[in-house]
Amino acid sequence: MDIPQSVVSPAENNSGQGKGTAVPVEIQGWNWGAFLLNWIWGLGNGTYIALLALIPMVNVVMAFVLGAKGTEWAWQNKRWDSIESFRRIQRKWLYAGLIVFGICMIIMIISMVGIFSFVFHKIGAPQRTAAVFVLEIISGQTGQAYALTSSPFQEKMTENQFVDFIGSDNVLRQLTGASFYRVSVDNSSATLWGTASAKDGSSASIMLSESEENGNWKISGITEN
Repeated sequence: MDIPQSVVSPAENNSGQGKGTAVPVEIQGWNWGAFLLNWIWGLGNGTYIALLALIPMVNVVMAFVLGAKGTEWAWQNKRWDSIESFRRIQRKWLYAGLIVFGICMIIMIISMVGIFSFVFHKIGAPQRTAAVFVLEIISGQTGQAYALTSSPFQEKMTENQFVDFIGSDNVLRQLTGASFYRVSVDNSSATLWGTASAKDGSSASIMLSESEENGNWKISGITEN
């Protein structure tokens, strides 16, 4: 009875005999080390076709090809002491791949946290200052609202002048809320566009300018249309 070409006796070591060599059934299957480490795994396993993984776009396809064909190619291209030795070394490649994958995931998470923190500070911080500023005006705490203004703003307008300004404006003196639909941040300055609503049902477009002073965002201008 003929033995299928793909089946090799566990006692037979025919590794390193090149293309077309039958692969023992004991080691056939997906190779996670080849999938995770692709070209690096290829260098260590005599499978230099894995270097194609260095080509952009091709690398994604090649990772799956190596996962599926890696065991076969490694057995055919390199001489191994035994089937068990092959298994043991491929497990080490798997563990190495998992470690590298884990490190890459940690770096990616740290990078994403850093990006989100930067965006949160650069966009979220001006929005929070604007929200507190509006709440102080709504609650009648104009002095607290004035404290949120920038130094150049306060040089141009005293607190009493600010209070008079709020009191003379039809919308601001009876403000019930404001929603900002657009935020633009450029280094240490920001602009917020929104709509302010008054108790009598009227509303007006409002634009707040902000500047960053000593790490804190301050109101540097108020424009109402």
